[in-house]
Amino acid sequence: SHNINSSNTVNGKPVYYLKDMNNVTVPEGAGQVMLANCKGINVQNQNISNVSFGISLFYSNGNIISNNTVLLNNFGSSIRLYRSDGNFIINNTLRNQNVRLLNDFEYSGINLWDSDDNTIIENHISDFQYGIVVEIHNTQFHNNEIRDNTYINNTFDYKVWISLENGENDNQIPALYIVLVLAVAIIFTVSMVMWKRKKNRKEGE
Repeated sequence: SHNINSSNTVNGKPVYYLKDMNNVTVPEGAGQVMLANCKGINVQNQNISNVSFGISLFYSNGNIISNNTVLLNNFGSSIRLYRSDGNFIINNTLRNQNVRLLNDFEYSGINLWDSDDNTIIENHISDFQYGIVVEIHNTQFHNNEIRDNTYINNTFDYKVWISLENGENDNQIPALYIVLVLAVAIIFTVSMVMWKRKKNRKEGE
């Protein structure tokens, strides 16, 4: 159990840690925002900088993250969701300010960890190793709507990471993933066979 009140500061601005709260708006002027088991929270018009994680959601559903500027200055993510579903991430400006990170630890504009049914649209994401990262560790694919975002000067704009290891949660490779992998392998094999046959015919002429 954590209890972090707004007397704690980051870069001279208050840290807003909300736990078990519903239907409130985070005051403007935050240095960092964290939501734990929250619903219906509005995080908007924030200007956050020089942090590893600007806005973080943990087990928090149905929140709105909009019109914020988050400038990352360390490895991490400007916005991250951990097992948080049905959130709206709209029209945020996310930028990495530290070019030295380009070959160091992984950092991203938005990171989704086992989070479903989120809407991520019209965000401006620049200068990251990965613009958006979707990490999947359980047995289902995730239905997030990700569209109309602007990516500028990222090493990679988008990454989907799927854990193939069985841990204490007995994670398994999703059946659809296996089918897709097998389909690609079959198509590649057939293409190679056809190419070799065509090549042999030409050489025999």
